[in-house]
Amino acid sequence: MEPRSLQNTLQKSKIEFLKKSTFKCGKGESLIFSFHGIPISFHTSVPSLISLLKEYLPDAWVKNKSLSHSYKIFHQSPAQEIAQKFDNESSSDVFHFKNSFKGCEQIFAVQRDFVATLNTQERCYYCHFEPIIDDGLHNFFRWMLSPLLLDLSKAMLHAAALINEKEEAFLFLGPSGAGKTTMTEMGSPRLVLSDDMNLVSFENDKLFVSAGGVGGLYKPQVALDRKFEVKNLFWLNQAKENSIVELSPLQQVQFMLSSFANLPWKNFSKDEQEKAFNSAQAIINCMPLKQLNFTKEASIWNLIDSP
Repeated sequence: MEPRSLQNTLQKSKIEFLKKSTFKCGKGESLIFSFHGIPISFHTSVPSLISLLKEYLPDAWVKNKSLSHSYKIFHQSPAQEIAQKFDNESSSDVFHFKNSFKGCEQIFAVQRDFVATLNTQERCYYCHFEPIIDDGLHNFFRWMLSPLLLDLSKAMLHAAALINEKEEAFLFLGPSGAGKTTMTEMGSPRLVLSDDMNLVSFENDKLFVSAGGVGGLYKPQVALDRKFEVKNLFWLNQAKENSIVELSPLQQVQFMLSSFANLPWKNFSKDEQEKAFNSAQAIINCMPLKQLNFTKEASIWNLIDSP
């Protein structure tokens, strides 16, 4: 990891570059769409990115007319003098800083491959990331969408998800290195939604999952707008023997909250923190979270598939 001074220099240079940007977008360089129910009006200086988004998003999400109360995103590709700095940071954390922009103080989000800020009064996001469907775009949308989804009874989880032939979903949570990608590698012929980011929603006391569409090793093997009922929800723990054990209610809530992707906890108000806690509680009320002890062998699926 870079020395703190170097890291701060990189972050500050990205913020200063964003503040100096004009964000002028020409005709034909915008797209209106819904992303997991969040209405978005996307504007960019790079027309090819619009074409890529149209190919990436489900047809049902792309709109021909304006969406009421949409969030506006103004995007620019990093200029040549700063582009090389966007991948120099080794940390995958999102850092938040207060700084002035357009006459008022705002929170800036900085990660190794994007920088962005939100004007809350105008519901406008201003951002820089490479104009391709890759980590920069995924990380920006993960940062943007995760807090907004809580209002829709949805949550973006750092999790792996697979679908069996009965279209039942298995969801695996755990920190980096716990074995989420390993579970997807051992899950064939089951379909993979994502080994890293998946969206859950709870409806009528049932839990559903969809591919998050905001990162992961694999391209989702089903459309982003399809959802599947969750059959089992597991917290992964590598062990010498395979077993499933119950977790206490407190452990379930703690593990669930730790799995919420990119929530800016330090900038959350008490009401926003309570909203996240209630969302975690609602998820485990629909589907209790159990611990899956596993040996990183495909035989674990015999235990998972058992009645």
